[in-house]
Amino acid sequence: MVEFVLTPAGMKELAAEIAKEVVKIQREAGFHQQPATAPVAPPAVAPVPVKMLFSEREAAEQLGIAAVTLKKWRLDGKVKPYTATRPIRYRPQDIQAIAEWMHTESEA
Repeated sequence: MVEFVLTPAGMKELAAEIAKEVVKIQREAGFHQQPATAPVAPPAVAPVPVKMLFSEREAAEQLGIAAVTLKKWRLDGKVKPYTATRPIRYRPQDIQAIAEWMHTESEA
């Protein structure tokens, strides 16, 4: 599995990797594509839908902690949100990672 940082450059890399995989799958399936006369840009990577992003308050509610606690952890660098600028947003996988981190911290 290839990991990408969600920066503009990382998104371009991801799009290029996806395009390569699509071509590979098409070749394996027997699809033949005529060569393009002009270079074709890789498909754009869609941004994460807003519905899939949670505010700091919503993330804290899902974790069962106070929003100020989550904010303190973020400011201390213990947890990382999806967006580092306002408005602060968390993806479901960010919330899951924080929950796992909380579990390991409670065992220590």
